[in-house]
Amino acid sequence: MLLVVACVATLSACATRMVGPSGVPFDPENPKVFVIAGKQIVVDQEPIFVTRKGATIVWELPKDQKLTFPSDGIVVRAERNEFACRVEEGATRFSCRWVDAKPHRSYKYTIKVRQDGKDLPPLDPSMFGDF
Repeated sequence: MLLVVACVATLSACATRMVGPSGVPFDPENPKVFVIAGKQIVVDQEPIFVTRKGATIVWELPKDQKLTFPSDGIVVRAERNEFACRVEEGATRFSCRWVDAKPHRSYKYTIKVRQDGKDLPPLDPSMFGDF
């Protein structure tokens, strides 16, 4: 038993959090969305690992680039009403709450963004219920 505790402690000490380009750790409940060269949507986490049941994920756009989410800015491909999603805060944030999502399952979603009112090509990343 002591050996198991020692191994777990050693592994925990070695574990690191993933960090973004700014040196700030990624937050699976608050992924950042960017547009590269005015053409390509990028999410700072792919896939997003959701670590608790009932979590709300809030995708955020930079406020200084004339980017907005349309009303269907995030659409999760799920069997039934497992997610409750909505656009918020001046269309620069979009949230999805895991209402009845299953654990240990991957979900594809589509992300849509507008730049200066023009639709950009959508992105189809994924998220994983790691709880």
